[in-house]
Amino acid sequence: MTYIKRSVDNYERLVANLPSVFCQKDSKWEYIDDRFKSHYGSTFEIPTSEYTTRNNISGTLAVVCDKYVLIDKVQFPEYSEDNSLENYLVMNLGEPVDYVSFVDILTTTFHNLTIDVVGNYSSTATIYNTLDDVLNYLAIHTPQYLIFNGVEGSLLSGLSFDDCIKKLNQINSICIDNSINALLLFTPNYDIMNIDKSKYQELVCTYFSNLDIFDLGNWFIHHLSLDRLDRSSFDSQVAKWCDKHYGYINTDSYNIVVYNVIKRYVLEKFFLLTRTSFFISFVTLNIDNSTYCSTVKYYDNTPTAKVFGRKYTGKDNTKGLSTELDEHDTIIHPGDVQVHFISKYGTDRRWNIFSNEGEIIEFGIHTSYDETRYMAQQLQCNCSEEFQKGRESAGVKINNLMPLRKYCTGAVSYEMDSFPPPPFPGTGCPWITISEHNKSDYVDSTGRYCRRYVYYTKDDYSYTITVKLHTNSGLPDLWQTVSVGMMSTQSTENYPFPLYACGGTQALKQDHYQYHPITGGNLTYLQGNSYDLDMDNICLCNSNPLHSTKFNGSESSTFKFLAPEGIWYPIFVHSQSVHGILGNPRMGGPPSDYASPLGEPSATISGVCTIYPNTNDSRYTTYIDGLHRAELEPYCKVPYKYGTKFENLTIANESSVTHNSKIIVGTIPNLYRCWDDDLPCGEVVIEGVRYLSIPNGWEHRMWHYPWHYGIYNDEWQIDTVRDLFEDICLPKRYKIFNDRLLIKLGDVKVDS
Repeated sequence: MTYIKRSVDNYERLVANLPSVFCQKDSKWEYIDDRFKSHYGSTFEIPTSEYTTRNNISGTLAVVCDKYVLIDKVQFPEYSEDNSLENYLVMNLGEPVDYVSFVDILTTTFHNLTIDVVGNYSSTATIYNTLDDVLNYLAIHTPQYLIFNGVEGSLLSGLSFDDCIKKLNQINSICIDNSINALLLFTPNYDIMNIDKSKYQELVCTYFSNLDIFDLGNWFIHHLSLDRLDRSSFDSQVAKWCDKHYGYINTDSYNIVVYNVIKRYVLEKFFLLTRTSFFISFVTLNIDNSTYCSTVKYYDNTPTAKVFGRKYTGKDNTKGLSTELDEHDTIIHPGDVQVHFISKYGTDRRWNIFSNEGEIIEFGIHTSYDETRYMAQQLQCNCSEEFQKGRESAGVKINNLMPLRKYCTGAVSYEMDSFPPPPFPGTGCPWITISEHNKSDYVDSTGRYCRRYVYYTKDDYSYTITVKLHTNSGLPDLWQTVSVGMMSTQSTENYPFPLYACGGTQALKQDHYQYHPITGGNLTYLQGNSYDLDMDNICLCNSNPLHSTKFNGSESSTFKFLAPEGIWYPIFVHSQSVHGILGNPRMGGPPSDYASPLGEPSATISGVCTIYPNTNDSRYTTYIDGLHRAELEPYCKVPYKYGTKFENLTIANESSVTHNSKIIVGTIPNLYRCWDDDLPCGEVVIEGVRYLSIPNGWEHRMWHYPWHYGIYNDEWQIDTVRDLFEDICLPKRYKIFNDRLLIKLGDVKVDS
């Protein structure tokens, strides 16, 4: 198990630095996509088996290349914040670490294959491989397989384009005459950008009958264009952009993603090797008042609108995507009529379902990977069902989002039916969030936003990420935890991926939008949920993995497991709804204001999948004094003696959901429940082993903040409600969360 503690300024930097955390020496995790600031996400491959050993291939494989194909060590990108530029991350390369290349894998996979590596693969090499080097090798050797580059080195040494083609034809003829299976890799580097790019592209497109060709330049273009960059050709601007921002190309070598692209092509396309893997993805986004609209705006014919917009039935009864708002109204309201779409937090036709601004990280896990797909589109992703339903009428209730108000003006004026908005991409995944409000509250002594403390744990098949927000101003520490990976259970041929994802937040709150109808009349309202990025959101959909809650009509959950039949099932431990829309009465008239107070959460829900130990009503269980305390020194250097066993988080399948059998599916690794709210939050040592002790959101959080104290609405001030009830109830230790989530930080015992 790997355990790392760091601090970050923002979530972009957190996700950008994950490769250096997850892909360390001896780790089998591979970093294969780095578009973390888009809906594609930053993706890692986690193999659960080795490549299938094949003994039917023998002879010699010749690898005649340079450091742009192989390298002895690789450097992971590390991002830091440039304070002189707003929201700008500067990429630097970390310390070189050993890299497992395709040669290393082929050596262990093909026992009868001799691999002859020719060239300088040191990261410090300054001489590139040339086509003459390949021809010189073939003049003496006749391998059964050949992997080579050298076009770029030849051009940089002064060889003309025509002469390059001649030499490639020579290599092709030799391979045909000697039945050599050959792979030519075009590996454009930073220096090659100074040559005639059109000629280079013409050379790349030249046909050679016996050469398998992989054009890395085309991958660059494809990869970047998918990232919403308007790049029509592989030119110097692309190279500079790569170098400055993502570090795809630099003066020394490629970054880790590019090397893994080459490796995957050689192994899977050239040698047809397969292995069993699953994938995890991270999407980080800055949320402002335009983010939701720019993602699902129906009236723009953009790729994101096509993917994330809701489907509609057109005037000719054909089905399509809602790329035009007017498609909903032109038939019913022809002529001089203006249709308006209003949301509580947006403007006309520029709606917004987020009640505040901030940052989010979405945590996805899926069983296959396609570079052309957004994370939500990946096969068997934990948010794929929400993505599919969100585009259909069936998805209206996924998050029970507050409807958009529709009304028309012009030739006629009246209120129309409300319009249900689609969920934000990534719904169904655990989120870690922070709002601008949190940032302004949690500041350091200089008045700057406090840094976020991040705890990482990782083993071969799972990880946890915990974020803590701390200030010395007296506000409680705020915590959010996400755990994703493979359950501790026996996998079988028909159940190769016992996957799970849990924790974080749905980032929802109960809400209502009140307004006077366009034609006049009494105040009325629309109700549902909106997105709330506050880490101190009192709704129980913002909970750690111990307390997954079915919230106010939402059908989605942040705690899921992948069942043997390939379906992600949600897990709910509690349920919470709205007490009802309440009107503020006034003398002689209708309500002047409305409120939507939260109802008290229920105990364990019957008829759904759940987790042990929360299979019974333990909401108001008092803490168990099972820890024999000594006088504590700072940082818990005095060890705890624990009197009762820790409780594993074990998933229980409900019989009505699958197979008509109630079974134990698996156990979440390295996560435990502990009954002791006197156990300090943070790092603790228990019986000589280090754990991370985490409350449900914040220490001494109440189960319910009642509505009947007469505090109304916006409309209710949630901070006021929370502070009032905590002042009343905490001295009595009444109706607060008494349990702790414990995360094991390593298998090695530590000195106490």
